[in-house]
Amino acid sequence: MLNILVSHSLYSPDIIGGAEVSTKILAEALAKKMKVHVMTVGKHNKKQGVLQDAVNDIPVYRLPSHNLYWYGDPSSNKLVRGLWYLRDIYNTDMYRNVEKIIRTVNPSVVHTQKIAGLTFAIWMAAGKLRIPVVHTLRDYSLCNPFYYREAARYFSRKVSAVIGISDFILQEHLSAGMFGQAERHVVANAIEGEIQSSTKQYHGPLNLIYFGRLSIEKGIEHLIRSVMNLPETVVGRLIICGDGPQSEMLRNLSSSDSRIEFTGKMTGAILQERIKQADLTVLPSVWDEPFGRVIIESYQLGTPVLGSHVGGIPEVIADDAFLFEAGNPQAISEKLIRFHALSRHERVEIQQKCLEHCEQYTVDKMLDKHLDLYHHIINKFKVGVEV
Repeated sequence: MLNILVSHSLYSPDIIGGAEVSTKILAEALAKKMKVHVMTVGKHNKKQGVLQDAVNDIPVYRLPSHNLYWYGDPSSNKLVRGLWYLRDIYNTDMYRNVEKIIRTVNPSVVHTQKIAGLTFAIWMAAGKLRIPVVHTLRDYSLCNPFYYREAARYFSRKVSAVIGISDFILQEHLSAGMFGQAERHVVANAIEGEIQSSTKQYHGPLNLIYFGRLSIEKGIEHLIRSVMNLPETVVGRLIICGDGPQSEMLRNLSSSDSRIEFTGKMTGAILQERIKQADLTVLPSVWDEPFGRVIIESYQLGTPVLGSHVGGIPEVIADDAFLFEAGNPQAISEKLIRFHALSRHERVEIQQKCLEHCEQYTVDKMLDKHLDLYHHIINKFKVGVEV
């Protein structure tokens, strides 16, 4: 039976964004077919050493942070952050802990996700112990600052196979000179639960939703300006679910428009019900989203998505007609007007296409791709083929 050590900077209940959600989904899917352990960085005092617990019956090793702060609670001081990244390239304390856990678990494969906080020691220790490493690119944390990127270029030689959650994020890292000796693969994120349709009103003013972090790179300001410039006959409501550093600014910006409602952060069944009630989800990001989990989470519930033409979003969205220029409120408005003008029959067809498109993002399909890759890499490693 395969034995996989999954590592990520953070792990449940310490969840900040989609990367943590996707890593948890991966670990729990793998655990149905093989042994799985998780290694992460905890927020406890380093004097407590390595702590062990379990999340949904998966053993979790939480290493103490041997740096200036815990990764999940970063400093706002640029100098302190710069020093943190220098120390995160390598430190002996983290290496000792990482190597000890790898020896204890004795995995068939070390599957790293985000390694910030764990340092490059995890790749080094696995290499020393002759254990193949698979790395999944879920964000751009290896790319900045520049000296950290250079370290990533060097240490990524220890990685046997690299997975991009989109081709876009994979190519960004390859073009930066990383993972030159690794096999390259694209395996998209997956959704949990059933794919289920939802009944829309199919007429009248649009009911829109945005859910996610309220921060500048998400482009929510442009969505708000778009809605405020459209009549109530086109957009009747915009629900914004989430929190973040731009929360107060966005509330102030939209305070004169009663159609725009902020709910704070919502999760689970409550959020799903809001998504079902919406005619459209809008993803107005102005940065290169690695994937766009919001898209498949909306499709899963039968809600179409309008998204910015940036990063990995075009790879995930079902129809290019639902893409718009990032940072352009007028472009968003034009797409909303066109969708509003569609007939009931056309909207039902779009909804069905979204549901069908979502079927390629099931947990089972993601799991099969990982199993195939693990067996392939292990076999190549056994016979001494360079990977």
